[in-house]
Formats: sequence, structure tokens, C-alpha cells
Amino acid sequence: MPEANHIFHFAVASDGNPDYLLGLTVCIASAMSHLRRDCHPVIHVLDLDIPDADYAVCEAVLRDVRPDAEIVRHRLCVEQFAGLPRWRGSLAAINRLFLPSLLPDVDWILYVDCDVLFTDDPTKLSACQDDRLWVVGHGEEKSPWTRRNVHDWLDAHGYDGDKEDFVNSGFLFMNLRAFRREGIHRKCLDFLARHLDTPLCDQTAINVICAGHIGHLPDAWGIFHSVIPHPLALHRGAIHFAGTAPWVSLRATRYPDAAAAKEWVRVVRSLRGVPERWLVGLPTERAFFWRKWLPRCLCWALPRMLIAPPWLSRSRRAKRLWRLRAEPIPLDLR
Repeated sequence: MPEANHIFHFAVASDGNPDYLLGLTVCIASAMSHLRRDCHPVIHVLDLDIPDADYAVCEAVLRDVRPDAEIVRHRLCVEQFAGLPRWRGSLAAINRLFLPSLLPDVDWILYVDCDVLFTDDPTKLSACQDDRLWVVGHGEEKSPWTRRNVHDWLDAHGYDGDKEDFVNSGFLFMNLRAFRREGIHRKCLDFLARHLDTPLCDQTAINVICAGHIGHLPDAWGIFHSVIPHPLALHRGAIHFAGTAPWVSLRATRYPDAAAAKEWVRVVRSLRGVPERWLVGLPTERAFFWRKWLPRCLCWALPRMLIAPPWLSRSRRAKRLWRLRAEPIPLDLR
């Protein structure tokens, strides 16, 4: 068994939705493929009614990526969530609040949502451990929706803390020792029971209860894919597809960021043993090439086809194209 300081605890939650199971598999596989070899990964799957057959597929794929990984399945009962609000119809996100009691001997753990893609070694986050902090995350996206729905709700309920200090709970380094010492798990559940209309579900509860003890990760870790145009053009440790899960946006032919989405698809296609039924509707890597270059080629070719159609004689076409070159049509080829 490796030394204690070489053990890395990593948690992801999912329910039985096959799309989330695909995201969970890609998320963990991308993290394990970048994890240094002298580290012993312990993967905690927070299971809310995942079918046994689908879980077996996930575990087989992950063991193919990292055979030495220790995969622990934590079955959670739906009855524990009675009376609590749902996030987009699912209770799986609230699973992270049970980590302190599920793992009584673990001090720090990295929890991530299924829509996270790792591009670097997650053990580098160990440098962010600070016992004065209860949670360490990346800042919530500053958007009109957040101000209108979250900030206004907090103001209406008398919360006067620093709302700009809020972190996103989908990529969270959690101090489980502090959670147990301060009873944060129970305080968050009580908060949710009192406020069934809480926006962003347990994320709001965590930020309210942990106010004053919240740290921020470097931008490279867990940054939203929408913050910068091409996150993979810069050094990134992880990318969070917050609000635009790739398995949804790619099937709808909406590529929120071509570089990040292409990398996510590349990881999906590189995994062995993923059922075809999970991949239905996802684009191939070649689709990204055509999506980029086909419109550009059409913008270049169509004006020339209209001015000098192929049924004209070569001399007449050359004459018209010469005029086109002399007085070029302004085209935006970006």
C-alpha cells in the first residue's frame, strides 16, 4: 500500500441517467489518465440508483484506464433526500453533502461534477490544502442570470455576505475534517429543508454556511469553458462545462467551445468498452473539422460561383474572376 501522502481521494456523483454515467466515466478517466504513477487513486462513486449493469460498464472502462485504481461504490438511499429540492430534476448533486459521514477517515477530497474534463494531474491541487478553509473552489460565473436569480434571492432572505466570493460546487476541494467538526453537513441539509426554493440547490447552502472559510483555486482548475474563447489554447488543469453539458450540447450540434468539446469527444472515443447506446448522437472528431472549414470554403466559393458559374466559357469566367480580384468582395473569414 502506498504511503498516505500518495493517496488521492476523488469523488463523483451520478444517478441512473446514461448520459450522466457517460460524463462520470469520461470525467474520472481523464483525471486518472493524467494522475502521476506513484499516486494511489481512490475513486468514490456516489451512487443514487445506478443500475448494476451500467455501473459494471463504468468500472470496467475505468480499470482499463488505471488498473491500480481503487473504486469504491457508495449506495445512497433516495429516502435520505425526502423533502429536499432537486437540481434540474435530479438529487444526485446533494450526494456530496454526505461525504463527511461516508468517509470518516478522509481529511480532504476533490469532488467534481460529471461535466468536468481534466487536462492535467489533479494531485497538483494538494498544494491548495489549508486547514483554515472549509471549501476551496473556483468562483461562480458572474452573469446576469446569477445576479438576478441567486443574488436577489440571497438579498430577499437577509444574507449580507460577500456574494462575489461564491464558489461553484461542481468543482470543490472539501475539507471533510472541518465539515465533521463544524457540522456543516447537517447545517446545509437544514438550510435546504427551510428553503425549498433555494437557487442552485446545495451550492447556495454550502456558500452560505461556509462564508468566511472559502478559498479559491487557480483559474487553470475548473474554470468555466465559456470564460475564455479557447481554454485548451492555454494551460488548463480542468475545464468545467457548467450549464452546457457536452453530451447535451454536442447532440444538439451546439459546440460551445470547439477546442474543449473536441477534446471531450477525443477522450470519449479513446475509451474502450463504452456501449454504443451511450454514444448515439455524439459527433466524430472529423465533424469538428467540417464544422470549421465548410462554412469558410462556402464563403470563398459561393461569390465566385455566382459571378463566374462553371457553364460559362473559360475565357469569360477568367475575365469575370479577374474583375473579382481587382475589386474584391469583403468577406469575413474569421
